[in-house]
Amino acid sequence: MTQRQHQLDRCATLIHAIVLLLQGTRMTRRRWVRSLLLQNKRFGALGSLVNEFLVDAMSVDRDESLRYFYKNPSLLGGGRLPAGIRGSIAQRRERVRQQLAVLRRFNGKPSYFITFTCNRLWEEIIQSLLPGQTAYDAPLLACRIFYLKLKVMSCKA
Repeated sequence: MTQRQHQLDRCATLIHAIVLLLQGTRMTRRRWVRSLLLQNKRFGALGSLVNEFLVDAMSVDRDESLRYFYKNPSLLGGGRLPAGIRGSIAQRRERVRQQLAVLRRFNGKPSYFITFTCNRLWEEIIQSLLPGQTAYDAPLLACRIFYLKLKVMSCKA
């Protein structure tokens, strides 16, 4: 990270803190970005620029988390990142534990492995797009419809 990028990152963090303070809420940057995307209709019209905003916001969030543990090494148990950090060994172990608990709940070994993917040509997605938009320009819309269909499918199983 260059010095200029670091200065811009600090400014963005300060602006984020001021906005949340003025709103009277204690919200993380991740929740703030999520609420912006879900409540503000203008983001849908920006198309693929929203994807760039999301990547920037998530990289700043991850960078802040890692910087926090770098500055506070005593918080790291045995030098390992906690399960809250994506990609860490602890997070992977936690996910395996959760999956094994699901298997135990359903009594035994899995007999089927089902995959479910999103289709950008689903009628619900196409009908909800703005004129001139593609499913790639509206990732939140595609995700919402995917999870709704996934919920319906898992209820039928």
